[in-house]
Amino acid sequence: MFSGDLSQVEGYQFTLALDGNAVELVNLEAGIAKEENFGIFATEGVVTASWNGEAGNGNLFSLVVRAKADANLSEVLNLNSRYTAAEAYNKAGEQLNVALNFTGGQPVATGFELKQNTPNPFAGETVVGFNLPVAGDATLTIQDVTGRTLRVIKGAYAQGYNQVILKSNDLKATGVLYYTLESGEFTATRKMVILE
Repeated sequence: MFSGDLSQVEGYQFTLALDGNAVELVNLEAGIAKEENFGIFATEGVVTASWNGEAGNGNLFSLVVRAKADANLSEVLNLNSRYTAAEAYNKAGEQLNVALNFTGGQPVATGFELKQNTPNPFAGETVVGFNLPVAGDATLTIQDVTGRTLRVIKGAYAQGYNQVILKSNDLKATGVLYYTLESGEFTATRKMVILE
Protein backbone atom coordinates (compact mmCIF):
# COMPACT_ATOMS: atom_id res chain seq x y z
CA MET A 1 0.00 0.00 0.00
CA PHE A 2 1.39 3.32 -1.05
CA SER A 3 0.71 6.64 0.55
CA GLY A 4 0.24 9.95 -1.10
CA ASP A 5 2.51 12.64 0.28
CA LEU A 6 2.94 11.85 3.98
CA SER A 7 5.19 14.86 4.55
CA GLN A 8 2.25 16.87 5.93
CA VAL A 9 0.76 13.96 7.90
CA GLU A 10 1.59 13.63 11.59
CA GLY A 11 -0.05 10.23 12.01
CA TYR A 12 -2.86 7.87 11.00
CA GLN A 13 -4.76 4.86 12.25
CA PHE A 14 -7.40 2.49 10.89
CA THR A 15 -8.80 -1.02 10.87
CA LEU A 16 -8.47 -3.08 7.69
CA ALA A 17 -10.89 -6.00 7.31
CA LEU A 18 -10.38 -8.86 4.88
CA ASP A 19 -13.28 -11.00 3.69
CA GLY A 20 -12.19 -14.42 4.96
CA ASN A 21 -14.40 -16.20 2.41
CA ALA A 22 -12.46 -14.65 -0.47
CA VAL A 23 -8.90 -14.00 0.75
CA GLU A 24 -6.47 -15.20 3.39
CA LEU A 25 -3.75 -12.98 4.88
CA VAL A 26 -0.36 -14.58 4.24
CA ASN A 27 2.03 -11.81 5.31
CA LEU A 28 2.35 -8.12 6.11
CA GLU A 29 5.64 -6.61 4.93
CA ALA A 30 6.84 -3.41 6.59
CA GLY A 31 7.62 -0.22 4.68
CA ILE A 32 7.37 3.29 6.14
CA ALA A 33 5.16 1.71 8.79
CA LYS A 34 7.05 -0.92 10.78
CA GLU A 35 5.93 -4.18 12.37
CA GLU A 36 5.18 -2.48 15.69
CA ASN A 37 2.62 -0.24 13.95
CA PHE A 38 0.27 -3.18 13.29
CA GLY A 39 -1.95 -5.61 15.11
CA ILE A 40 -2.72 -8.74 13.07
CA PHE A 41 -5.76 -10.80 13.96
CA ALA A 42 -5.57 -13.47 11.25
CA THR A 43 -8.45 -15.62 12.48
CA GLU A 44 -10.75 -12.58 12.37
CA GLY A 45 -9.30 -11.31 9.10
CA VAL A 46 -8.44 -7.95 10.67
CA VAL A 47 -5.34 -5.75 10.64
CA THR A 48 -5.18 -2.67 12.87
CA ALA A 49 -2.69 0.09 12.13
CA SER A 50 -1.42 3.12 14.03
CA TRP A 51 1.54 5.20 12.87
CA ASN A 52 3.00 8.62 13.59
CA GLY A 53 6.29 10.22 12.66
CA GLU A 54 8.21 11.78 9.78
CA ALA A 55 7.85 10.32 6.29
CA GLY A 56 7.59 11.27 2.63
CA ASN A 57 6.24 9.35 -0.33
CA GLY A 58 6.66 5.61 -0.46
CA ASN A 59 5.38 2.19 0.34
CA LEU A 60 3.56 2.24 3.68
CA PHE A 61 3.40 -1.55 3.87
CA SER A 62 2.55 -4.54 1.70
CA LEU A 63 -0.20 -7.06 2.29
CA VAL A 64 0.33 -10.50 0.83
CA VAL A 65 -2.98 -12.33 0.45
CA ARG A 66 -4.00 -15.67 -1.02
CA ALA A 67 -7.21 -15.79 -3.06
CA LYS A 68 -9.77 -18.35 -1.93
CA ALA A 69 -12.42 -17.26 -4.44
CA ASP A 70 -12.77 -15.06 -7.52
CA ALA A 71 -13.11 -11.47 -6.33
CA ASN A 72 -11.76 -7.96 -6.82
CA LEU A 73 -9.59 -6.64 -4.00
CA SER A 74 -11.88 -3.61 -3.81
CA GLU A 75 -14.68 -6.01 -2.82
CA VAL A 76 -12.78 -7.98 -0.17
CA LEU A 77 -10.69 -5.30 1.59
CA ASN A 78 -12.55 -2.80 3.74
CA LEU A 79 -10.97 0.08 5.60
CA ASN A 80 -13.10 0.93 8.63
CA SER A 81 -13.15 1.98 12.28
CA ARG A 82 -14.26 -1.31 13.85
CA TYR A 83 -11.33 -1.61 16.29
CA THR A 84 -9.17 1.43 15.56
CA ALA A 85 -10.85 4.61 14.32
CA ALA A 86 -10.02 5.41 10.68
CA GLU A 87 -8.50 8.87 10.91
CA ALA A 88 -5.35 10.84 10.23
CA TYR A 89 -3.96 14.15 11.49
CA ASN A 90 -1.87 16.76 9.75
CA LYS A 91 0.90 18.77 11.42
CA ALA A 92 -1.61 21.49 12.32
CA GLY A 93 -3.58 18.91 14.34
CA GLU A 94 -6.53 18.87 11.91
CA GLN A 95 -8.33 15.56 11.41
CA LEU A 96 -8.15 14.03 7.92
CA ASN A 97 -9.99 11.14 6.26
CA VAL A 98 -8.32 7.83 5.48
CA ALA A 99 -9.42 5.89 2.38
CA LEU A 100 -8.33 2.96 0.24
CA ASN A 101 -7.64 3.60 -3.45
CA PHE A 102 -7.21 0.78 -5.95
CA THR A 103 -5.80 0.78 -9.48
CA GLY A 104 -7.40 3.62 -11.39
CA GLY A 105 -7.19 5.95 -8.41
CA GLN A 106 -10.88 5.77 -7.50
CA PRO A 107 -11.57 5.69 -3.75
CA VAL A 108 -13.53 2.69 -2.59
CA ALA A 109 -17.11 3.41 -1.54
CA THR A 110 -16.98 7.15 -2.19
CA GLY A 111 -20.74 7.26 -2.72
CA PHE A 112 -23.56 7.02 -0.20
CA GLU A 113 -23.63 3.60 1.44
CA LEU A 114 -25.26 2.25 4.58
CA LYS A 115 -23.40 -0.86 5.74
CA GLN A 116 -24.77 -3.84 7.61
CA ASN A 117 -24.24 -3.44 11.34
CA THR A 118 -21.56 -5.64 12.89
CA PRO A 119 -21.94 -7.84 14.73
CA ASN A 120 -25.45 -8.84 13.72
CA PRO A 121 -27.32 -10.31 15.55
CA PHE A 122 -25.90 -8.64 18.64
CA ALA A 123 -26.24 -8.29 22.39
CA GLY A 124 -24.53 -5.38 24.11
CA GLU A 125 -23.36 -3.18 21.26
CA THR A 126 -23.02 -3.05 17.49
CA VAL A 127 -21.41 -0.72 14.96
CA VAL A 128 -23.35 0.89 12.11
CA GLY A 129 -20.95 2.07 9.41
CA PHE A 130 -21.77 4.31 6.48
CA ASN A 131 -20.08 6.25 3.70
CA LEU A 132 -21.00 9.78 2.68
CA PRO A 133 -19.98 11.22 -0.71
CA VAL A 134 -19.51 14.66 0.89
CA ALA A 135 -19.29 15.90 4.47
CA GLY A 136 -22.64 16.89 5.90
CA ASP A 137 -25.49 16.23 8.28
CA ALA A 138 -26.94 12.75 8.60
CA THR A 139 -29.71 11.22 10.69
CA LEU A 140 -29.81 7.59 11.84
CA THR A 141 -33.26 6.42 12.95
CA ILE A 142 -33.86 3.06 14.64
CA GLN A 143 -37.40 1.63 14.58
CA ASP A 144 -39.08 -1.57 15.64
CA VAL A 145 -41.17 -3.73 13.27
CA THR A 146 -44.31 -1.70 14.06
CA GLY A 147 -42.63 1.51 12.92
CA ARG A 148 -42.21 2.93 16.43
CA THR A 149 -39.09 5.11 16.64
CA LEU A 150 -36.71 3.90 19.35
CA ARG A 151 -33.79 6.26 18.81
CA VAL A 152 -32.74 9.12 16.53
CA ILE A 153 -29.08 10.11 16.20
CA LYS A 154 -28.26 13.30 14.31
CA GLY A 155 -24.82 14.63 13.57
CA ALA A 156 -22.39 16.29 11.19
CA TYR A 157 -20.22 13.63 9.57
CA ALA A 158 -17.08 13.62 7.43
CA GLN A 159 -16.82 12.65 3.79
CA GLY A 160 -16.04 8.95 3.50
CA TYR A 161 -16.45 6.32 6.19
CA ASN A 162 -18.24 7.10 9.47
CA GLN A 163 -19.69 4.95 12.22
CA VAL A 164 -22.18 5.03 15.06
CA ILE A 165 -22.01 2.62 18.01
CA LEU A 166 -25.42 1.45 19.23
CA LYS A 167 -25.94 -0.08 22.66
CA SER A 168 -28.83 -2.48 23.20
CA ASN A 169 -29.50 -0.84 26.61
CA ASP A 170 -30.29 2.45 24.83
CA LEU A 171 -32.75 0.81 22.43
CA LYS A 172 -34.70 -1.11 25.09
CA ALA A 173 -35.91 -3.69 22.57
CA THR A 174 -35.14 -7.18 21.31
CA GLY A 175 -35.77 -8.95 18.04
CA VAL A 176 -35.84 -7.41 14.59
CA LEU A 177 -35.27 -3.66 14.24
CA TYR A 178 -34.75 -1.42 11.22
CA TYR A 179 -32.24 1.40 10.93
CA THR A 180 -32.50 4.16 8.35
CA LEU A 181 -29.81 6.65 7.39
CA GLU A 182 -30.80 9.93 5.75
CA SER A 183 -28.33 12.48 4.42
CA GLY A 184 -29.33 15.10 1.88
CA GLU A 185 -31.15 13.36 -0.97
CA PHE A 186 -29.93 9.90 0.10
CA THR A 187 -31.84 7.37 2.20
CA ALA A 188 -31.13 3.71 2.96
CA THR A 189 -32.60 1.16 5.39
CA ARG A 190 -31.24 -2.11 6.78
CA LYS A 191 -32.38 -4.71 9.29
CA MET A 192 -30.66 -5.65 12.56
CA VAL A 193 -31.40 -8.20 15.26
CA ILE A 194 -30.93 -7.68 18.99
CA LEU A 195 -30.62 -10.81 21.11
CA GLU A 196 -31.96 -11.00 24.64
